[in-house]
Order: sequence, then C-alpha cells, then structure tokens
Amino acid sequence: MQAPERELVQGIQAGNREAFRALYEDHGPALLRFLQRLLGDPSAAEDALQETLLRVHAARATLDPERPLRPYLLRVARNVGIAAIRRQAIRKTQPVEGIDPPARTEGPAGAAERGEVGDQVR
Repeated sequence: MQAPERELVQGIQAGNREAFRALYEDHGPALLRFLQRLLGDPSAAEDALQETLLRVHAARATLDPERPLRPYLLRVARNVGIAAIRRQAIRKTQPVEGIDPPARTEGPAGAAERGEVGDQVR
C-alpha cells in the first residue's frame, strides 16, 4: 500500500475528522457511482453512501493500514446496497386477488370485530 493511503487509514483509525473527510473526498464519488448503478435510484444511492461511511467509521479500528482501502470500501458499499435492495423487495407486497381487506372499525367494537375475524380464521 502507498504511504499516503496508509497514513489515511491510520488517521481514520485515530478518529481524525480530516482523515475521514479525505476518505470521503477521495472515494465518495466512486462509491456513489457504484451505488447508483447497483440501486438505480440516486436518492437511494446517497442514503446507501451515508450508511456505508457510517459502517466504515464504526469499524475503523478493524481497518488494516497495509491493505488497499478501495476494495474494502466497495465491499461495504455492495453489502449496504444489497441490504437496501432486499428491504425494497420486502416492502413491495402484492394484494391477494379476490380478497378485500376488512374495513377497520375503531374502538371496542373494532376490537371485537377483529377478534371474531381471528376466530373465523382459526
């Protein structure tokens, strides 16, 4: 590894804000482009970049100054992006055809109705 990157990693490990700012300036644009291609949504990519940098910051003590930083950053970004894709897939639910959702009644009457429906399902 080159000396400047080694010093950058050591600065990040020490909690140096300027080192972390340099990390963002040096690698942020490439990570953002990677996440935009992965997610296909610029807003989601920005969120994923923030999450990536938070995870790197949280795990800064485990960084190895002797290993290249870019592959590590891309792996973290990939993992964050895949998690975002999975969350999005879970949110996309399709209604079951032929079944209308029950009307929701508030208060004790609604609770009783929901209990009756629950008994019918069992």
